[in-house]
Amino acid sequence: MLLKQKVCGDDKFTGKNYDHRRGWVEAQILKLTDVFAIGVAAYELLMAKGE
Repeated sequence: MLLKQKVCGDDKFTGKNYDHRRGWVEAQILKLTDVFAIGVAAYELLMAKGE
């Protein structure tokens, strides 16, 4: 079984767009930096369009 999940951007297979999740994902990452006392240098790779 193959699990495919698109976080942000366009899903080329289904044609759905998940850009509405970008703000939520960013907020969650920022919350985790507070909880775990870590710094996130670059989360742009996760948020890159088409990834």
